[in-house]
Amino acid sequence: MRTIKKLSLHPLGILLFIFMFVVLAAAHSLILLRLGYQPWEGLDRAEQGLAFDLATAAGFALFGLLQLRWLPLPLPWIRRLVVGEVLLFGLFLFVDFIYFTQFRTHIPFSTVEYLGPNHGFAATLLNAMFTGGFLLLVVVPSLLWLGGAHVLVLWRPDWFGQKMEVVDLIFWSVLILFLGGLPLLGGSMNLNPPLTSNGPVYFFWSYDFEDEVHPEDLLKDIKNVGASLSGIPIKLSEEFPLMRVKPAVGCLRNTDVATELCRAQRPNILFVFLKSLRSHELGTSGSELGLTPRFDRLVKQGIYFSRFYANGVGSRHAVVASLCSMMPNQGAPALKIYQDREMFCLPQWLETQGYTRTVVSGSSENEGPLWAKIGFDQVIDRTEFDRIPTNSGIGITDKMIYGKLLEHLAKVKQPFFASVFSQTNQYPFEVPPDYKIYGSKDKRHQYLEAVRYTDDQLYRLIQLAKTQAWWDNTLIFVFGETGNNQAPVQTPKDSLGWVSLYSKVPLLILGGPVHRRIEVRSTHDQLDLAPTVADLLGVRYTAPFAGTSVLSPRRQVALSVRPGNYHAAWNNHGAVVSEKGGGFHRQKGMDPKEVEALAFLSNSWVRLQAWLLQQNRIWPKEAP
Repeated sequence: MRTIKKLSLHPLGILLFIFMFVVLAAAHSLILLRLGYQPWEGLDRAEQGLAFDLATAAGFALFGLLQLRWLPLPLPWIRRLVVGEVLLFGLFLFVDFIYFTQFRTHIPFSTVEYLGPNHGFAATLLNAMFTGGFLLLVVVPSLLWLGGAHVLVLWRPDWFGQKMEVVDLIFWSVLILFLGGLPLLGGSMNLNPPLTSNGPVYFFWSYDFEDEVHPEDLLKDIKNVGASLSGIPIKLSEEFPLMRVKPAVGCLRNTDVATELCRAQRPNILFVFLKSLRSHELGTSGSELGLTPRFDRLVKQGIYFSRFYANGVGSRHAVVASLCSMMPNQGAPALKIYQDREMFCLPQWLETQGYTRTVVSGSSENEGPLWAKIGFDQVIDRTEFDRIPTNSGIGITDKMIYGKLLEHLAKVKQPFFASVFSQTNQYPFEVPPDYKIYGSKDKRHQYLEAVRYTDDQLYRLIQLAKTQAWWDNTLIFVFGETGNNQAPVQTPKDSLGWVSLYSKVPLLILGGPVHRRIEVRSTHDQLDLAPTVADLLGVRYTAPFAGTSVLSPRRQVALSVRPGNYHAAWNNHGAVVSEKGGGFHRQKGMDPKEVEALAFLSNSWVRLQAWLLQQNRIWPKEAP
């Protein structure tokens, strides 16, 4: 009588699967906790990420068994190899964990391009190696696997002599395909939101977020975008479709905003970028947290835009949107060659008008070429500061940044254009002890503490600016650089609410020429800042600016994009959001024709901007 061989899974494969899933789940949990979520909170949004975690763990189990069966190596060497793989995987998860908490997304394919201009990541990573994240994702897993492997060799040596069977191959392969394909059947690669994504899967799928774009596919988009822009296209518009001759007649309009902003002759201009400050936390936007009493006081002294949006989610997005009036990069094809694009930005144009141009960022001297490229002739980086604490991110506080700004502007030739970037209100949200009103119990509350500190230091900057000789002829644009990915105190009800939360930021214009409070309820975004400054000078100019001056009634639309996840558009009546996986959301009560036009404009911008960046069609190289 023939005996039927019992089919059973290789025990080492099961151990590998359990072990790797625990490590991946720990990485997910750390991200949730670091972003301010309480234990078990947010799990209803994490099912796709958990499915990918299980699929990744199954893949690791299959990979380990294949090595055991096919590699012509002695058992001790195979064991060392697998330990090394666990160590490398743990390092990847740790870097991804730190990357997410700093940039609000997992490590993308084009990591070098993202990290290249970012000076703070290396220092943050180094500091983080002494935290629980490094311990839980690298040290503990590696020690456990190393010790466990030695124990298993002594306890169950037969496991290592047991070869992988067909049942192992079938079981783990089916598990990978089923769990890995389950989220895809729902039309999502789990890239939106990245909060619940699996780091390794995100890394793989983000290899190429966007397909290459060809001009023959863009005829309708070019026409649609062109119709939304102000100015007259010039002869080169077929090659450079954004180039326009701008009339700069905003100051001829008889409006309250024009009266206040056009009071000065060739005004000094100061841009104050407030990092990671979303409107959600402002008292003037309805927050009851009481974190911004001084900003709320400043609103009564200036021109406040209550429907203002950031065009992207990162610092570099804010730079190109606000200083160059250019939509941020759209995925890998544009990003790979982003630094090589020919751009024409506000500081470059102001140079032709006789302005001195200064940026105060406290950033690494490695960013000097970027600032020079867009037209700044004076760069105050971290080398200019006398002392730099090493216990927090960039290590320079807002008080230090603003002090250096005032010191410099007291000596600079007028008229000047200056940009300054706050620093404290970004990860890791380190504030002085007096501002730790919540006891720094989690990252969400540390972010709120940083908002309070930012509020104080901004008010202090404005009060000191009023004592300067240049105040009477200076307009100060204070605006949020990006929204923040920290969990809010009050959870939005739908996708429109979440996108608005991360995109809506304040804009407040102050200065000597502004004598009264005005609230502007029309819709604007960072793209409109550079055209507004150019409009104030009243000089006809040529530029590829995507925005429109706030003095013009022509374009009252805001756009925002998280490459590979969603893009959104707002007008004075509502909003639309298009998700990468195909989801579409519209604000209730909007006219269907208005929804269609707004969605078409948003889609056109996403497609056109990708092509403009890929093909270097922003600005001709030979142009001044």
